[in-house]
Amino acid sequence: MVFFRKSSASHASIQAYDYSGWSEYLGGPDRNHYSSLTQITPENVQQLQVAWMYQMPDSGQIQTNPIVVDGVLYGISPSVQAFALDAASGKEIWRFGDPLKSWASTGRGVTYWTDGKSDRRIFHTIGPKLYALDALTGQPIPTFGKNGAADLHAGLGENAQDKFVISNTPGTLFDDLLIMPVRLSEEADAAPGDVRAFDVRTGSVRWSFHTIPHPGENGYDTWPTDAFTNTWTGAAFLMTFTVDSGAVKTCSPTACWRSMPERAGGSGTFSLSTTISGTGICPRRPIS
Repeated sequence: MVFFRKSSASHASIQAYDYSGWSEYLGGPDRNHYSSLTQITPENVQQLQVAWMYQMPDSGQIQTNPIVVDGVLYGISPSVQAFALDAASGKEIWRFGDPLKSWASTGRGVTYWTDGKSDRRIFHTIGPKLYALDALTGQPIPTFGKNGAADLHAGLGENAQDKFVISNTPGTLFDDLLIMPVRLSEEADAAPGDVRAFDVRTGSVRWSFHTIPHPGENGYDTWPTDAFTNTWTGAAFLMTFTVDSGAVKTCSPTACWRSMPERAGGSGTFSLSTTISGTGICPRRPIS
């Protein structure tokens, strides 16, 4: 990983949600990759010099979009180890994960949460586990889930407990909830892939949105009547969510896997895209 800075520039302070910092995945809650900084321009970009380099502890594919909070850079290595660096020097502060463990995933980033006081957490997934790490030390917070980790199978039902469920993409914060996307098997044995909001303090599932509607839910009649049982199909939100201030909307496309295409029938509402809205709960809404 290589970072650049303009040779004559001083380090700017990080500010949250005003686009002069990068404290959230892809730059902000709207995930629009935007920065309001104006130091680097087409006229001076050729003056950039290497400020520091960080040697990854492993090798492989890197998809991480690092965040920077209070002068600390947080990211993910190719073997999905979370790390924290001094953003000014590149010096490693801590690293968490098992470099010898091979996971069928890559990590695109982490999520930072604080209560505004002394509780500061980094949320990071390894395999089917969602970890809450102390942002200062990198150690799991034991009161979150079981010994610092929640299971991404939670709330998906008995059929899904032994199925492939991971998350490549960091969760999205709304107040004290972490809304998680998941990646599933791409075969007929796929888990349900429901969108769930995890309590940032306890790791418990606070609400769940069924990507395949259950009986009595909006869109149920657009699927085969047994689709919700998760015996032959699954549908997942694969990518990140965005949160708009005020109304709070989370939006993401879904992917649907079926054992036989002809079984799907109907229009399969929510199998291609959906909009979820609410304040702390997740009511089902039709696609507009």
